[in-house]
Amino acid sequence: MVFDKHLSPNQVHGVWESNEAARTIIEHSFGPGALAEAEDHLKSAQGVTNSSRDRHPRPADASHNATASRKGSWQDQLSELDRTLALEINPTWGVQKIFQHYRAALNALNDESARSKPTIARFRQANIGVEQLLRIKLPNRLRSIDAIYQSAGLEP
Repeated sequence: MVFDKHLSPNQVHGVWESNEAARTIIEHSFGPGALAEAEDHLKSAQGVTNSSRDRHPRPADASHNATASRKGSWQDQLSELDRTLALEINPTWGVQKIFQHYRAALNALNDESARSKPTIARFRQANIGVEQLLRIKLPNRLRSIDAIYQSAGLEP
């Protein structure tokens, strides 16, 4: 939506700022560069806005720095095992493909008798952004994911 040619620079900024949770999930799921093009577009739109209102700072820069520092601290908290449990998501995949990939990985962990409840819990934590995206986009399909967590002894 940020790229809609009918949006004014202020509207582009408003769309960007009002979707911080979505940006966080996208960066977590697809990597730090996934929003680079959108950020460049935002900055160019802000340049247009700022040239007409030079006395106003760019609030998105502070937001971006806060998001980046939060993301860095989240990555620091993941152990090496948790990093191996984190799914690699191709940015070109649609939400259905992401769902299938997530469910297949979770099923594989659940089917291995050597895997324990804590490992499945770490998988969930390592992929929490993906799960949140799926819960937003495919709430009805997440019943099968919840059933897997329940069979492993975890709360959905």
